Amino acid sequence: MKFHHMMSFIKDGTGGNPAGVVRHADNMTEAEMQEVAAQAGYPETAFICSSTIATLRVLFFTPTQPVDLCGHATIALLSLLQEEGRLPIGHHSIETLAGTLPIEVRNDGTVFYSQMLPTFLDEIVEKRDIAQVLGVSLEVIDAKPQIVRTVSTDMRDMIVPIASVKALGSIKPDMEKIATSSKLHDVAGMHLYALDDSDDKPVIVCRNFSPAVGIPEEAATGTLCGVTACALKREKKVAQDTMIFHQGEAVGSPSEILVTVKMHDSRVCEVWVGGRARQRG
Repeated sequence: MKFHHMMSFIKDGTGGNPAGVVRHADNMTEAEMQEVAAQAGYPETAFICSSTIATLRVLFFTPTQPVDLCGHATIALLSLLQEEGRLPIGHHSIETLAGTLPIEVRNDGTVFYSQMLPTFLDEIVEKRDIAQVLGVSLEVIDAKPQIVRTVSTDMRDMIVPIASVKALGSIKPDMEKIATSSKLHDVAGMHLYALDDSDDKPVIVCRNFSPAVGIPEEAATGTLCGVTACALKREKKVAQDTMIFHQGEAVGSPSEILVTVKMHDSRVCEVWVGGRARQRG
C-alpha cells in the first residue's frame, strides 16, 4: 500500500488542506482503511477502488469515522491521478456513498466535482446560543431573523454567517464548547463565513470548526463552501455564479476553493466545487 500525502485547494501554489490518498484499495477492509486514516491523522483520507458504474469508486475516512463525501480529499485524488496521467482531461465520474458524482479535469490543472444539492433543514438554532458558544457578541452573527439553520449534504452541519471578515478572524474558538454544541444539535461542526466585497471580485472568507468528529479547525472544506455558495445565491447576497472562497489563514495554510452554482427557474440545480492540489514534499 502506498500512501500519498497531498495538499488540496492550494492558493498560489502553497498552503491548502492536507489529505491522504491510497490507490488500489480494493483488497482493504473498511476497518483497515479506518486504521490507516487514524494513523495519518489528516482531516480525511480517500481510498480509491474500482467501480462498475463509474470511472472509480472512493471511500472517505476522517481519523475517527467514515464520511460519505469529502471535498478536499476528492480534489486531492483527482489531482494525483491527473498528475500521474491516469485521468485524462475531460468529464468522468466517481462512485461515493453520497452517490455517483460527475467530475471534470481541465487543461489548466484545475479539477472539479459536482456535489449533491444541500438540504436546508427545518431545525432552528437560536442566534444567541451560537454567539455564546463562539464567545462573541450577538451582532457578530449576521443571521436575520435571529436563527441559524442546519444543512445536510453527506453529513449534517451548521452554516453560520458572520458580520465581517475582521470579526471572523478574531474569533478564538473554544473547541470543547463547539464539540458539545455540535453534539447537542446533531451536526458535525460549524462552518462560519463572511463576505469580503471590497474588490470588484468578492471573496467569501471561511473558517470551519468540527472538533466533534476529530477536526478542530480545517484549512479548506470544499463541500461546505459549496453549501455556503448555495445559501448566498438563495439569499441573493451575491450576483455571480462562480465564487472564490478563501480559508485556512487562521491555521497558517491559506486555501482557495472555487464554486460554481448553476440556477434554473431561480433554483439551484448544480453545484461544482474545484481547485488544485499538490503532493506534499
